[in-house]
Amino acid sequence: MLLDAVIRSRILDLIPLFFITLQLLTVSIAYPLALLLSQADSPLLTALHLSWLILIPSLFFFLFPSRVNGKYRSHLTWTFFIAFLLFAFWISAVSSEIRFPVKGEKSFEAILKLVRKERGWGILRALEGEERGLYLIRGDLLKRLKPFFLYRVIGSLSPLRGNDRFQLYLRTVGVRGEVTDLIIREETPEPGSFILKLRKEIYRSSHKLGREGALLRGMIFGWKDITDEERRVFIRSGLYHLLVASGSNVLIFGYLGLKLGGIFLGIALMVSYLLVAGADYPLLRGFLMGVILLISDRALFLRINPFRVLLWLWLLLSLIFPLSVFSWSFLMSFIATFTLVSLPEKGTPLWDLFIASASVWLSLLPITSLVFGNLSPLAPLSN
Repeated sequence: MLLDAVIRSRILDLIPLFFITLQLLTVSIAYPLALLLSQADSPLLTALHLSWLILIPSLFFFLFPSRVNGKYRSHLTWTFFIAFLLFAFWISAVSSEIRFPVKGEKSFEAILKLVRKERGWGILRALEGEERGLYLIRGDLLKRLKPFFLYRVIGSLSPLRGNDRFQLYLRTVGVRGEVTDLIIREETPEPGSFILKLRKEIYRSSHKLGREGALLRGMIFGWKDITDEERRVFIRSGLYHLLVASGSNVLIFGYLGLKLGGIFLGIALMVSYLLVAGADYPLLRGFLMGVILLISDRALFLRINPFRVLLWLWLLLSLIFPLSVFSWSFLMSFIATFTLVSLPEKGTPLWDLFIASASVWLSLLPITSLVFGNLSPLAPLSN
């Protein structure tokens, strides 16, 4: 009876937990397979399906031992079955998102939108036509494009070259090739130009502060406008996360609104911040978590387990954005938050703060060492 009650009370946690486990196991298998198959037409697609075939029989073998109570087996079977259906839907969604890469040099005509801009490279989305999908753009071509604009262009495409980590990452997120030539025929602002004007005004005002303004833009909105040397200094010191917008930025605005005018102002400020900063995965996770916790605590007077909220948010976001689990920012945001909500509060506030900082640093250590190629022993203290 006790076991049955425990299973019934935890069934809503087991569904997303199984789903997330399946995803992470598949991703961990798909990455090395994609590296081995990087010369194939669609390495990630092939790797996903191969890893699926490897994963499912092994999970059935380990998760369903013969010596278990009948009801316990029944609950676990149905839970796993629902999670497996969600996982199958996710696999099919990922497969539909990934389009086959460009083969050889070719010309194209499309409407393009700049969806990501880093120092020296960016990612374009072709919105219609035969060449619909994501493309890499670099150098002087990138300097001609601005966010929040639509461009009607003609140009040239070439396949992605190389098998290093960067090229594998591009293939993983569905980048089909690289734009090597571009002629802009028409340039129009996207709908929602008010947000564009507001961003330009923020840029113009903060630009008067010089390099300090660039650092402030990074700390508040996550806009990367720093030099290579500044970037190296922040990475070596373990403080690069300060220049990346995270869910805590959203929650700060929500907290300010809550204190100044209540729950509706808190949600309004979070929505406004999200529109200005951009709805990337960490900010979207922070916004949704903040809205759920605010409404449950202040409007419904319910205390919800934040760990459970995170589990279901992972499930929701990864179904809406099937390639999100291949994003380092998505993984780091959820891992750090899972770590924080799992820590007990013991001792003095200063000690709790140190333990939280050290725990997050340790939980993210495998990813940060892989992405940045740097380990800072001062990070637990500097955070």
